[in-house]
Amino acid sequence: MLFRYFYLVFTVILLTYTLKAQSTLQDTIIRIEEININTSRLNNFALGTSIETISSDLINKNNSRLLTEIFTSLTGMSVKTYGLGGLSTLSIRGADASHTAVIWNGLNIQSPMNGIANLSTVPAFLVSDITIQQGGSGTLFGSGAVGGVVHISSFKDMNIQNNVTFQAGYGSFNRQEYLFSAKTGDDTYAFSLKIYKRSADNDFAFKNSTKPENPKETQTNAGSLNYGFMPDLQVKTSKKSVLSISALYQKYSKDIQTLMTAYEANIDNQADNNLFFSTSWKYSASKYSVNVKSGIINSKLVLTDQSLPDPDDSPLSVNKANSFINEIEGKLFITDNQIINAGINLTSEKGESTNYQDSVVNRNRFAFFSSYKVIDLYKGLNAVFSLRKEFDNINSQPFTFSIGSDYDVNGIISLKGNISRNYKIPTLNDLYWKADTYSSGNPDLQPESGYSGEFSVIEKTTVGDVGLDLSQTFFATSINDWIVWLPNEENIWIPTNKEKGKSKGIELRGEGTYKKENSTVILNAFYSLTSSKLSSTINNEYQPMLYVPENRFMASLNYSYKKFSCLFSFNYVGERYYDNINTLPNYKIGDLALYYDIPINDHNLRAAFRINNLWDTEYQAMAWYAMPLRNFQFSLNLRINTVY
Repeated sequence: MLFRYFYLVFTVILLTYTLKAQSTLQDTIIRIEEININTSRLNNFALGTSIETISSDLINKNNSRLLTEIFTSLTGMSVKTYGLGGLSTLSIRGADASHTAVIWNGLNIQSPMNGIANLSTVPAFLVSDITIQQGGSGTLFGSGAVGGVVHISSFKDMNIQNNVTFQAGYGSFNRQEYLFSAKTGDDTYAFSLKIYKRSADNDFAFKNSTKPENPKETQTNAGSLNYGFMPDLQVKTSKKSVLSISALYQKYSKDIQTLMTAYEANIDNQADNNLFFSTSWKYSASKYSVNVKSGIINSKLVLTDQSLPDPDDSPLSVNKANSFINEIEGKLFITDNQIINAGINLTSEKGESTNYQDSVVNRNRFAFFSSYKVIDLYKGLNAVFSLRKEFDNINSQPFTFSIGSDYDVNGIISLKGNISRNYKIPTLNDLYWKADTYSSGNPDLQPESGYSGEFSVIEKTTVGDVGLDLSQTFFATSINDWIVWLPNEENIWIPTNKEKGKSKGIELRGEGTYKKENSTVILNAFYSLTSSKLSSTINNEYQPMLYVPENRFMASLNYSYKKFSCLFSFNYVGERYYDNINTLPNYKIGDLALYYDIPINDHNLRAAFRINNLWDTEYQAMAWYAMPLRNFQFSLNLRINTVY
């Protein structure tokens, strides 16, 4: 009854503000100003945290790559990749994949069933803006925002010139891609449509280091087919309000890659169907703003054995997840330098699986959050204090808070820091997995909770034609009641709150920019030293976190001269434990991409050529999953600018 009441209140508020927008609609043509749908909370209240933005130029140059490929080569994030085109998960500052929230157009798309978001199905072609927020952000973005948050938006390019774009590409392992986009609009609306199809055989050659004499083999059962479409719409509903609607549909079929340790080829296939839908209405006045959001996250995963006569009629497992998310928040300028933001979030989750006790399970969640920010509290000092409290129909979640500040010392050097308490609720798999001979869920699990903090020193200066942006960040995170699956006395695997996680380290970032006449050079570098360990609450013995490298280094060089440009990226990943004893060796990967733009009247044709794994490095991102050696890609992109 409580949740029905809150849904009723939310609906009434939504209708009230929608009617207000309609009553104030003006006939005058107004130019749509750029609206950042990522969320105002990130822009205004994530004070003291480290924020990294991937430029729109880099996204555009890498539009044929998957998001996880961009995160691997151009950021300091740890990416766990289960083979080429396989499941990929993200980890920030030594935390687990389920501790990294992924926000798409303001909505958290982490699966309620397993707590992760698989971005290996999303090509960068669909994305306009990527921002990575390091550190705990539970007060702003809820459960799962423990190690950090990845913000993805598809709205930023709605103000560009109307155009139609075609792109086709071909590469090693019979990799094919076809991309199409169109954007139209005027001063009152903007509409965009993107359609894509990608496929690859992924039958690459590799040396199998798990077998005697390291024989050269060809990867089997690793092919993939991925296609989808995404419409975006923005409408100016009044002088001060904008309605934004976006949808994304994807169908992804992936053969489960044969492991290096297997002596027979795997023949299983995984098919994913994803549907994301979001709508946002934002009203902005001089002293206040209101943002109403609603969205649906729907996914279906089917695992089949392709050796069966009719594999689709008798799947090995079927998993369906659905989240219905509603949120309203308001921001008020109390004075010229004081801002308060408050809102409520209502989320209804449903999981359906052949592996669940009752086949279908439901969970309703309600949260309220608030932030208070003071600008220029004392000679360049800004501060923010945030709170969040969440409830669901199982139990109450921890009360969380964060305190952040930044301080401009002298216009060149600035300081910032943040302390927060964060949490992650158990997944539906943790709670409701069917009891059998081997495993069982645990409905008595408690949410994980813990604290994180960071302190940064930032230097920004310009010397002649060179701009420098440097930062040094120290961080630490502690997570209690870490949920792990362990065997009980009867040798049945059950999730329990048995462990405590700790990570600490230092991050060094640097960016240098040089611009002179027709030349631009941008050099980025990142280094992290991370100590990340788990300990049992029983014996207090610490063990290294799996697949978290102690040393991680990334550098990229982006150079352009007139119509030519190139992008070189280098990645070093240190040793990682894949179990409590053994490690995977470190590896170094270099990628090079070349671009040439050919103007055709007011239009443009871009040719791109990419070499991945320049030095033919043999490596494993995850144990026993082979990765390709040197490989190539080529693409042509034709952009036709239009008036309408």
